[in-house]
Amino acid sequence: MILAIDSSTAWCSVGAYSAESQLCLAERVWQSGINHGGELLPAIDRVVREAGARRESIDLIAVARGPGTFNGVRVAMATAKGIALALGCPIIAVNTLEVHAAAFSNAGTLVRAMLPATRGQVATALWRADTTFARIENDALATLDDVLAATTEPTTIVGEVPHDWIEGLSRAGGLITLVPVALTRRRPETIARLARLRAARGDWDDLESLEPIYLRPPAVTIHR
Repeated sequence: MILAIDSSTAWCSVGAYSAESQLCLAERVWQSGINHGGELLPAIDRVVREAGARRESIDLIAVARGPGTFNGVRVAMATAKGIALALGCPIIAVNTLEVHAAAFSNAGTLVRAMLPATRGQVATALWRADTTFARIENDALATLDDVLAATTEPTTIVGEVPHDWIEGLSRAGGLITLVPVALTRRRPETIARLARLRAARGDWDDLESLEPIYLRPPAVTIHR
């Protein structure tokens, strides 16, 4: 059984999947806000029970590693690594932006995934999704003007787009198709599928050295 875990943003998800049948056994997607630490483990226990399994049935941990919020990514990674260590099972971490983009791998356009990153920026990357699905940009922080300047051919935008960007994205002259948030929610099924493809190649992550993806250092408040 594959256990997929994601708390990269305020939206969290957990899913249990059969590696053999490739069917969803149980999953949960919910809005946690900032309470990732208090809600993730109970959600995992609930999903495993609903799948009719036990934690010992888990053969692979699949986790979204960021980018995202510092606390959300940290909690998911720490939880996933802790379970993998306790069970002695392998772990595969997938890029959170890729989770969004992979759900639209047959879009027939470029696909830009984005997540809020504060300071008027988003975390973003770009894929080509026509005859093949291939990344063509590394993860980066970008402003609205950066995104518009980089849009030179039809592009489908997915992910958690800041509300105050929606009108501005219309300035791309019809090149941008904005997928409604409700249709581009990250699904743990996609995380499990991406991890399963890597597992088939024997491409596991090293538990000890595996780190989250942060595009900027966390904000630190110094109390005087």
